[in-house]
Amino acid sequence: MKLLKKEWLFFIFLALFFLLFFLTSSSIQDLTSSIDFATIRALVVLLLITTALRESKFFEFLAIKFINKFQNEKTLSISFIILSMFLSMFLTNDITLFIVVPLTLAFAKQLKSDLTKLIIFEAIAVNVGSALTPFGNPQNLFLFRQMDISHIEFVSKMALIVIPQMLLLIVFAFIAFKPKTLEIKLQKEIEINKFLLVSSLILFLIFIVSLEFSLVRYSLIITILFNSLQKSVFKI
Repeated sequence: MKLLKKEWLFFIFLALFFLLFFLTSSSIQDLTSSIDFATIRALVVLLLITTALRESKFFEFLAIKFINKFQNEKTLSISFIILSMFLSMFLTNDITLFIVVPLTLAFAKQLKSDLTKLIIFEAIAVNVGSALTPFGNPQNLFLFRQMDISHIEFVSKMALIVIPQMLLLIVFAFIAFKPKTLEIKLQKEIEINKFLLVSSLILFLIFIVSLEFSLVRYSLIITILFNSLQKSVFKI
């Protein structure tokens, strides 16, 4: 019952799925043929790698070093908005929010400032930035596979839409945030898991190459095997 209350939206969609399935008199074969398993495999690999990157603590370390360079709310906010756009191009919009928003809230508490407005801008920024690359979000991953073009072609086509949106968002940020002076306290040093960081970047490069040449199934096997190996041997 607790699960039902917690995941009520999932169960609603599950019920609608079964209802539509029986109303349309579809067969199991029709159902399985309509599922794009290649995109699902690619998304699984991407989520595994980006989660490992997040667990390496590299982005937390980077953000702390990044924030201490700025002395007012305007530069801090615009920098985090640009960071959100950049990270979402490679880590997907959801994963980027999981990294950036908790850090923003933590800094807001230490700065004794209300940065709620910044979180709204970050949410917009990750959706804008993630639209540029094939692996920025699940929708792009699906479109990339359906279009059957190279990474460069995809980015060049999406840039015509995304770059004006990026510039417009930065202009709004300049207007919305004031050059209010910030008193930033020294942050506790964060230790980066270098092994996890480097191995995740290598796996990410393998994933990009496998995506380009439609070999994601092998990238999935390599990623899962490495995940099992590092847990059993390296105990990370």
